[in-house]
Amino acid sequence: MRSIEIALTSPQAPTDLVHRLLNLAEFMEHEEKPLPIEHRTLGEYAMKNMAFAKALHYKELEFYSEASPETIESLISINTRLQQHDAAWGTLLTAQEQYDVTQQEEWYERLGRWPEALKVYDRKAALEPGNTVVQIGRMKCLHAMGEYDQLATQIQESWQTASADVRREIAPIAAASAWSIRDWGRMDDYVASMRNDSTDKAFYRAILLANQNQFPKAMIQISKARDLLDPELTSFDGEGYGRSYRCVGEFPNNRGSLIRYDTVQWCERRCFRNWKKSLPTNSTLISQNGSKQCDEHG
Repeated sequence: MRSIEIALTSPQAPTDLVHRLLNLAEFMEHEEKPLPIEHRTLGEYAMKNMAFAKALHYKELEFYSEASPETIESLISINTRLQQHDAAWGTLLTAQEQYDVTQQEEWYERLGRWPEALKVYDRKAALEPGNTVVQIGRMKCLHAMGEYDQLATQIQESWQTASADVRREIAPIAAASAWSIRDWGRMDDYVASMRNDSTDKAFYRAILLANQNQFPKAMIQISKARDLLDPELTSFDGEGYGRSYRCVGEFPNNRGSLIRYDTVQWCERRCFRNWKKSLPTNSTLISQNGSKQCDEHG
């Protein structure tokens, strides 16, 4: 049994092995012969490997035996990732009743209640106009709400004086805002500030290349994005058809699909960062013969 726990908690353990061990723990529990591994440990490593359904089960058991702010925070995060927003909101109400919840904007963000979070950030911005954390939080809210004109204005005001670390953090939402208003020059600058191993960089680079009719190069970036997403996609294995279908859309499998629908089609169906809600509604559609058309779609 000790060997199983060592394998589960090993930093070198591949994701597939961890999922197999979590499946074993689940099976033994169903057989009423649970493995002698703490629920906290099972829940922690289920979360780390994005097996959220299993993580929820173990975190609920942990909550019933010993409630704590950390456990409640985990339950909110897991329920949100599982798109069980009512359960997440109920957990937050419990936290407000039992614990001193001070960082309300962070909780609102986790629950996707962006208008409420924006109001909190606006109040804080009035008191601390130079607070970088508040500025970034406000940008995230505007991004999630699709307020790209406001977002573009704030980013342009902050970009020149921002540090390299701050630029790297806000670059993905900055690129989204520039894309929405067709500011290709600024979008290129924002993409250049992203990490080279970032899925966002590969995705937005593909958008730029598609706009320049450089479809073979765009396909290279799409392939790179797929490779970078592979660990996340693999984590959905065994999580159930329903959640996997909601969260993972099929990527285009050929160049014709890319040219017909543009790269936005496969990205809009991803839910890892709720991109569907936050992508610009104006999409550049590419016809099969390579001519570009602009269309409005939701």
